[in-house]
Amino acid sequence: MARIDLRIDDELLLKIQEIAKERFKAKVHHISKNPEITPTLIKLIEYGIEHLESGLDTDSNRGSLPDSYLDQISEIVLQKITPKLPVSNPDNLDEIKSQLAEFDKAFQGLGSTVHDHVQMLSQPVASKEDLETAIASLQIEIEGVKKQ
Repeated sequence: MARIDLRIDDELLLKIQEIAKERFKAKVHHISKNPEITPTLIKLIEYGIEHLESGLDTDSNRGSLPDSYLDQISEIVLQKITPKLPVSNPDNLDEIKSQLAEFDKAFQGLGSTVHDHVQMLSQPVASKEDLETAIASLQIEIEGVKKQ
């Protein structure tokens, strides 16, 4: 085992401490009263390595779903399930390929829907002025109902 000196931004440290406390139920250090983060850091590094080794393009995953993201996921899923498919009957191979193609098509359609929803939800619904006008209108209606 090696001991390393790690310098990180205070904001990142707070995030790691929060993850350690909330997600990993980390022990509290008896002196500092902060969650112990070494096991959490090791786990986060392992997750990061697994993600990198999965073949997904990490830079394009930030912010929004890139078009190639679903292709990459589909390819990984197909690679993982293909060796497990029964190929004892060579006639069955075309049917399996057809089913995999249908799965891939459905998977990409689902991903496209998710991408569209993410894009739609990231857009503002109304301007501040529209919301203020709507609130004022509702307040007038409420006052009218109270008077009745």
